[in-house]
Amino acid sequence: MSIAVNRLAPWQVMRHRPVLAASIFALAQIVAAACWFSLPHHYKADAVVLLDASQNPVQIATNDVQANLLASRVGLLSSRLVAERVIKRLGLDRMAVMQQQWAMLGEGRPSFETWLENVVLGGLIPRATPGSSLVTVSYASPSPEMARAMANAFAEELAFASDQLNRGVDLFAGRAYAEAQEQARSEMRSAHAELAQGSSRAMVVDVVADPDLRAHLQGSNQTSNVVGAFLGQEAINQVLAGKADPGTLLDDAYLLQQRERLSALRTQRAEAVSSMGDQHPIVRALDASTVGLEADIRRYEQKRRASQSTRASGMGQAVRSLQQDDARKQAALLVREQQRQALVSAQQKADLSAERYEDALTQAELTELLKDAPRGDVRVISLSGLPASTWFPSLTYFVPVSVGMGLLLAWIGAYASERRDRRVRSVDELQELVGAPLVGRLGRR
Repeated sequence: MSIAVNRLAPWQVMRHRPVLAASIFALAQIVAAACWFSLPHHYKADAVVLLDASQNPVQIATNDVQANLLASRVGLLSSRLVAERVIKRLGLDRMAVMQQQWAMLGEGRPSFETWLENVVLGGLIPRATPGSSLVTVSYASPSPEMARAMANAFAEELAFASDQLNRGVDLFAGRAYAEAQEQARSEMRSAHAELAQGSSRAMVVDVVADPDLRAHLQGSNQTSNVVGAFLGQEAINQVLAGKADPGTLLDDAYLLQQRERLSALRTQRAEAVSSMGDQHPIVRALDASTVGLEADIRRYEQKRRASQSTRASGMGQAVRSLQQDDARKQAALLVREQQRQALVSAQQKADLSAERYEDALTQAELTELLKDAPRGDVRVISLSGLPASTWFPSLTYFVPVSVGMGLLLAWIGAYASERRDRRVRSVDELQELVGAPLVGRLGRR
């Protein structure tokens, strides 16, 4: 370190000017003491409240999970609603001193209520730690009694305002439940009237024991059999009407016998022709018998065809009659089934409306029973006591600041005086000024 730098060191400067440095330091402390007594002293009172984020068992309306409970309650604490209740609680609006101070503001002053609310909120210092449920309600005032009263009043009014707001939300929800109850009662009455009307029209019977249904099923089976027989007869008629070989469709015992006789006659004629010739009387007699027998077979076949046609016509009329009867029975059964389905639907609707009415009635009764239960989510943990020491100015920082400023001013004064002094006080300074090495020192006796 050079000699110039060493001369500017605080301990060197103050050692060379001890009287000046001590005087400046003492004067600085006197000024600090004067400032301490002249500055307005404020006292701060702290009340602690707890934010309960859990749902109140008697609270109907639930809190929004996305809302910041801490920020909302701190905002409520600093609101004019709480400030107005604090003013009413402490009677500040009835104090003559406050009215006189407001009157001294002049013509452009705000209303007394607004001015008083701003004054009350001016000393409020809410403190909240993120992630914590504790909120410190602090209030600074020149009077320790006033600071305590205001801090406690703000804490208690915050809890009261939270409870009242939750009650208001629950009251709104309770009115909604009451309206829902009336609507559910009206729907239940309508559903029961519809059920009674459906019960009077519908006849609900067991499917197995229902005689009409059983008769309809039996008639359907009979109709199916008759329709099958009719279709078979129609097929026979179509074959016969087409003049195709009927085969054995018209065969019976008589017709088979006649055809056997016809075959025998034709055999005899062939034998007679081969032995006697075409003009023999026996051959002519056999021809006459054959012609007569063929005519008899044709008449009998025509008779059988007419009988088959008449039978098919009668079966067709029976089929149409049975089908019409089945259609009427089926329509009646469908109407009954529709009435039964309507009755079942009305029963289900009545049951659902009764359940909704029961739920709405339960909610309305529960709301009425719990209307006087507390619903606040803010609880006062501790009220403030009377502050013992000042908050501003505070000795914890005022004394270190005043001592530090006194030492700084003492060094500045000693340094300025030292810069103007041209005296040599040490061997090092002399060696620096002369530039010659030191040979020795002589003591003075």
